[in-house]
Parts: sequence; structure tokens; C-alpha cells
Amino acid sequence: MGQIASVYDIMPEGSGIDLRVIIKSIPTAIPAGVELKEVNIQPVAFGIDKIVAFFIVDDSYDSIGSKLEKGLRSIDGVGEIECTDSTVL
Repeated sequence: MGQIASVYDIMPEGSGIDLRVIIKSIPTAIPAGVELKEVNIQPVAFGIDKIVAFFIVDDSYDSIGSKLEKGLRSIDGVGEIECTDSTVL
């Protein structure tokens, strides 16, 4: 069993989305084999913020990266996601 540390930027659909609601939904949207370690809200530009989430991913699960991204995209209010960093632990 290997582990991967991954960081994702999660952008809201629009400026009126409450990022705290999205953050509360993350733990139930991610698949087995993924652990949410840390989450922060960071400014992007012109009053728009994004969520930066740090995950530990168990790579012994089939297609775990795709399942994680599908789970994040399924959260109401999420517009785009991007994996900004990933490294084997």
C-alpha cells in the first residue's frame, strides 16, 4: 500500500457560493481510501476565494484519483477543481 499526498484547488461556481458549505461537504463526498488532512480558504483575485484541500490518498484502490475528483465535482457549488501538487509519501 502506497500513499500519495495531493493538493487540490477547488473553485466555486460563482462569487455567491458559501465556501464553508462546500468544505463541510468534502468529507462525505470523497471515496474510501482518501483522507482529508487540511483545508484552507485562499484569495484568488477581485474578491473571489478558492478552497485549497490537502489529501492523503491510498493508491492501492483502483482509479482512486478519478474517484476523488468525481466526488469533489459532485459537491453543490463546486465549479472547477485542479490537482496542483502530488507526491508519493
